[in-house]
Amino acid sequence: MRTDQIMGSSSFTLPSPPAMGDLAELASSIERQRHIIDARLHRPALWRGLMRREVHGYDQSGERSRYVQAYNHFVSEAVSSPQWKLDAALLCAIHDAAVGGAEFRNVGLLVGAHHRFPAADDVPALVDAALARASASHEPTPVVATRLHLDLLTIHPFRDGNGRTSRLVATLWLVRAGFRSSLLTTVEQHFHPHPRAYIEILDQYRYGEIKEDCCVAYLLQAMISNSMYATWFREREERLYRACAHLSIPTTLWDDTLTSYDTETALSGWAASLLRTIGDEEPPLHILTQSLTMPQRTELAFQVERLLDEEQEEATHNALRM
Repeated sequence: MRTDQIMGSSSFTLPSPPAMGDLAELASSIERQRHIIDARLHRPALWRGLMRREVHGYDQSGERSRYVQAYNHFVSEAVSSPQWKLDAALLCAIHDAAVGGAEFRNVGLLVGAHHRFPAADDVPALVDAALARASASHEPTPVVATRLHLDLLTIHPFRDGNGRTSRLVATLWLVRAGFRSSLLTTVEQHFHPHPRAYIEILDQYRYGEIKEDCCVAYLLQAMISNSMYATWFREREERLYRACAHLSIPTTLWDDTLTSYDTETALSGWAASLLRTIGDEEPPLHILTQSLTMPQRTELAFQVERLLDEEQEEATHNALRM
């Protein structure tokens, strides 16, 4: 049986993010994806990819290296230090390392002609209240991290770099709670396919067009979208592994068999057996992706390659420690 024989019998659609709804439901979807994506990772992945400022094309010299070093340092510290606690002093240290400047602003800030951030004298108390709110919350971790992200953006405690710092703080909250893959933890990149959408959502919240829970829901949906294709890939892989086991294919040959199954057009050996057994339910990947749009193919490739790269990085790290 050739792979082109099943093209007409197989329909394929990638998963879609859940509809706007209950925050607990969105957090539950994230938790499910986390357990699948993070299954082979035992430490948080280091930084990879672009900053938002690079995507927009207005990063300045040295900003990237500074932010990446700060990201990797504080992510590692958040999981290695038993006494780790996010307080105002640590927030200032994070901002100083990632952006520059270890003190809260002492001037007023105005956005456009209509929105003024809280007075400088109020910033310390507002920051303490935001951090206390997060620490006392019993909501799911992604919701708490997102609310803290929004609280810090609303306060704008620093003269510059509030977005970068707020997103990094949300990352650290997720990492501290056990999240590992950067597909989930790197809040800086959750809107990478549509970077302008992030600003538009925040503007709607800032000017009172949407409520806080609605804004949180949008940000959680972005987190889901940034990892759902990798989740689908891993779930499909598990189904194919079960088919390999059913066919009594030696476990040492499973990965090679799946690679042949998904990439070769003329199948033979175990890959051909796999096609006969499960081809109607799980067609080869190179056939499935033919029905996708180019943006879908790009995002699927991005998420899968990112996850595989993280897993390889961890395997290399573990090998060096042996």
